[in-house]
Amino acid sequence: MILAIQQAYYLEARNPADLSTLIELANEIGLDGELFTRELGNPGTHQALLEEVEFTRRLEVKGFPTLLMEKQVVFTSIQHDYGNVENVLHGVWGAMEQKKQLRNSIGHEKLRMACPAVFSDPSPLR
Repeated sequence: MILAIQQAYYLEARNPADLSTLIELANEIGLDGELFTRELGNPGTHQALLEEVEFTRRLEVKGFPTLLMEKQVVFTSIQHDYGNVENVLHGVWGAMEQKKQLRNSIGHEKLRMACPAVFSDPSPLR
């Protein structure tokens, strides 16, 4: 479905925010359109969307796409460069080293208290 949404948006100028577009795409890729429509209107589906949006806000995601490194519920934003994988790898290694240095300089408990949303579990920093 993700691929269908991206193709519809970027190649066909269709709006994936329109429910009718999503239902059409579901049918086009062979999903049960009736079931998809019911689930799309389900309050649980809406709640899951709200939780996902809140999750991205807590991570301070500023745009899409965003590249995040996650290790045991610790998320770090990585600068992405579509033209150079070396820059991305450098960002990953830099983020890992930065977390180790931060943990070593202020300690696990202070780190957890200072940055609870980002460093919810300091064990991955070891």
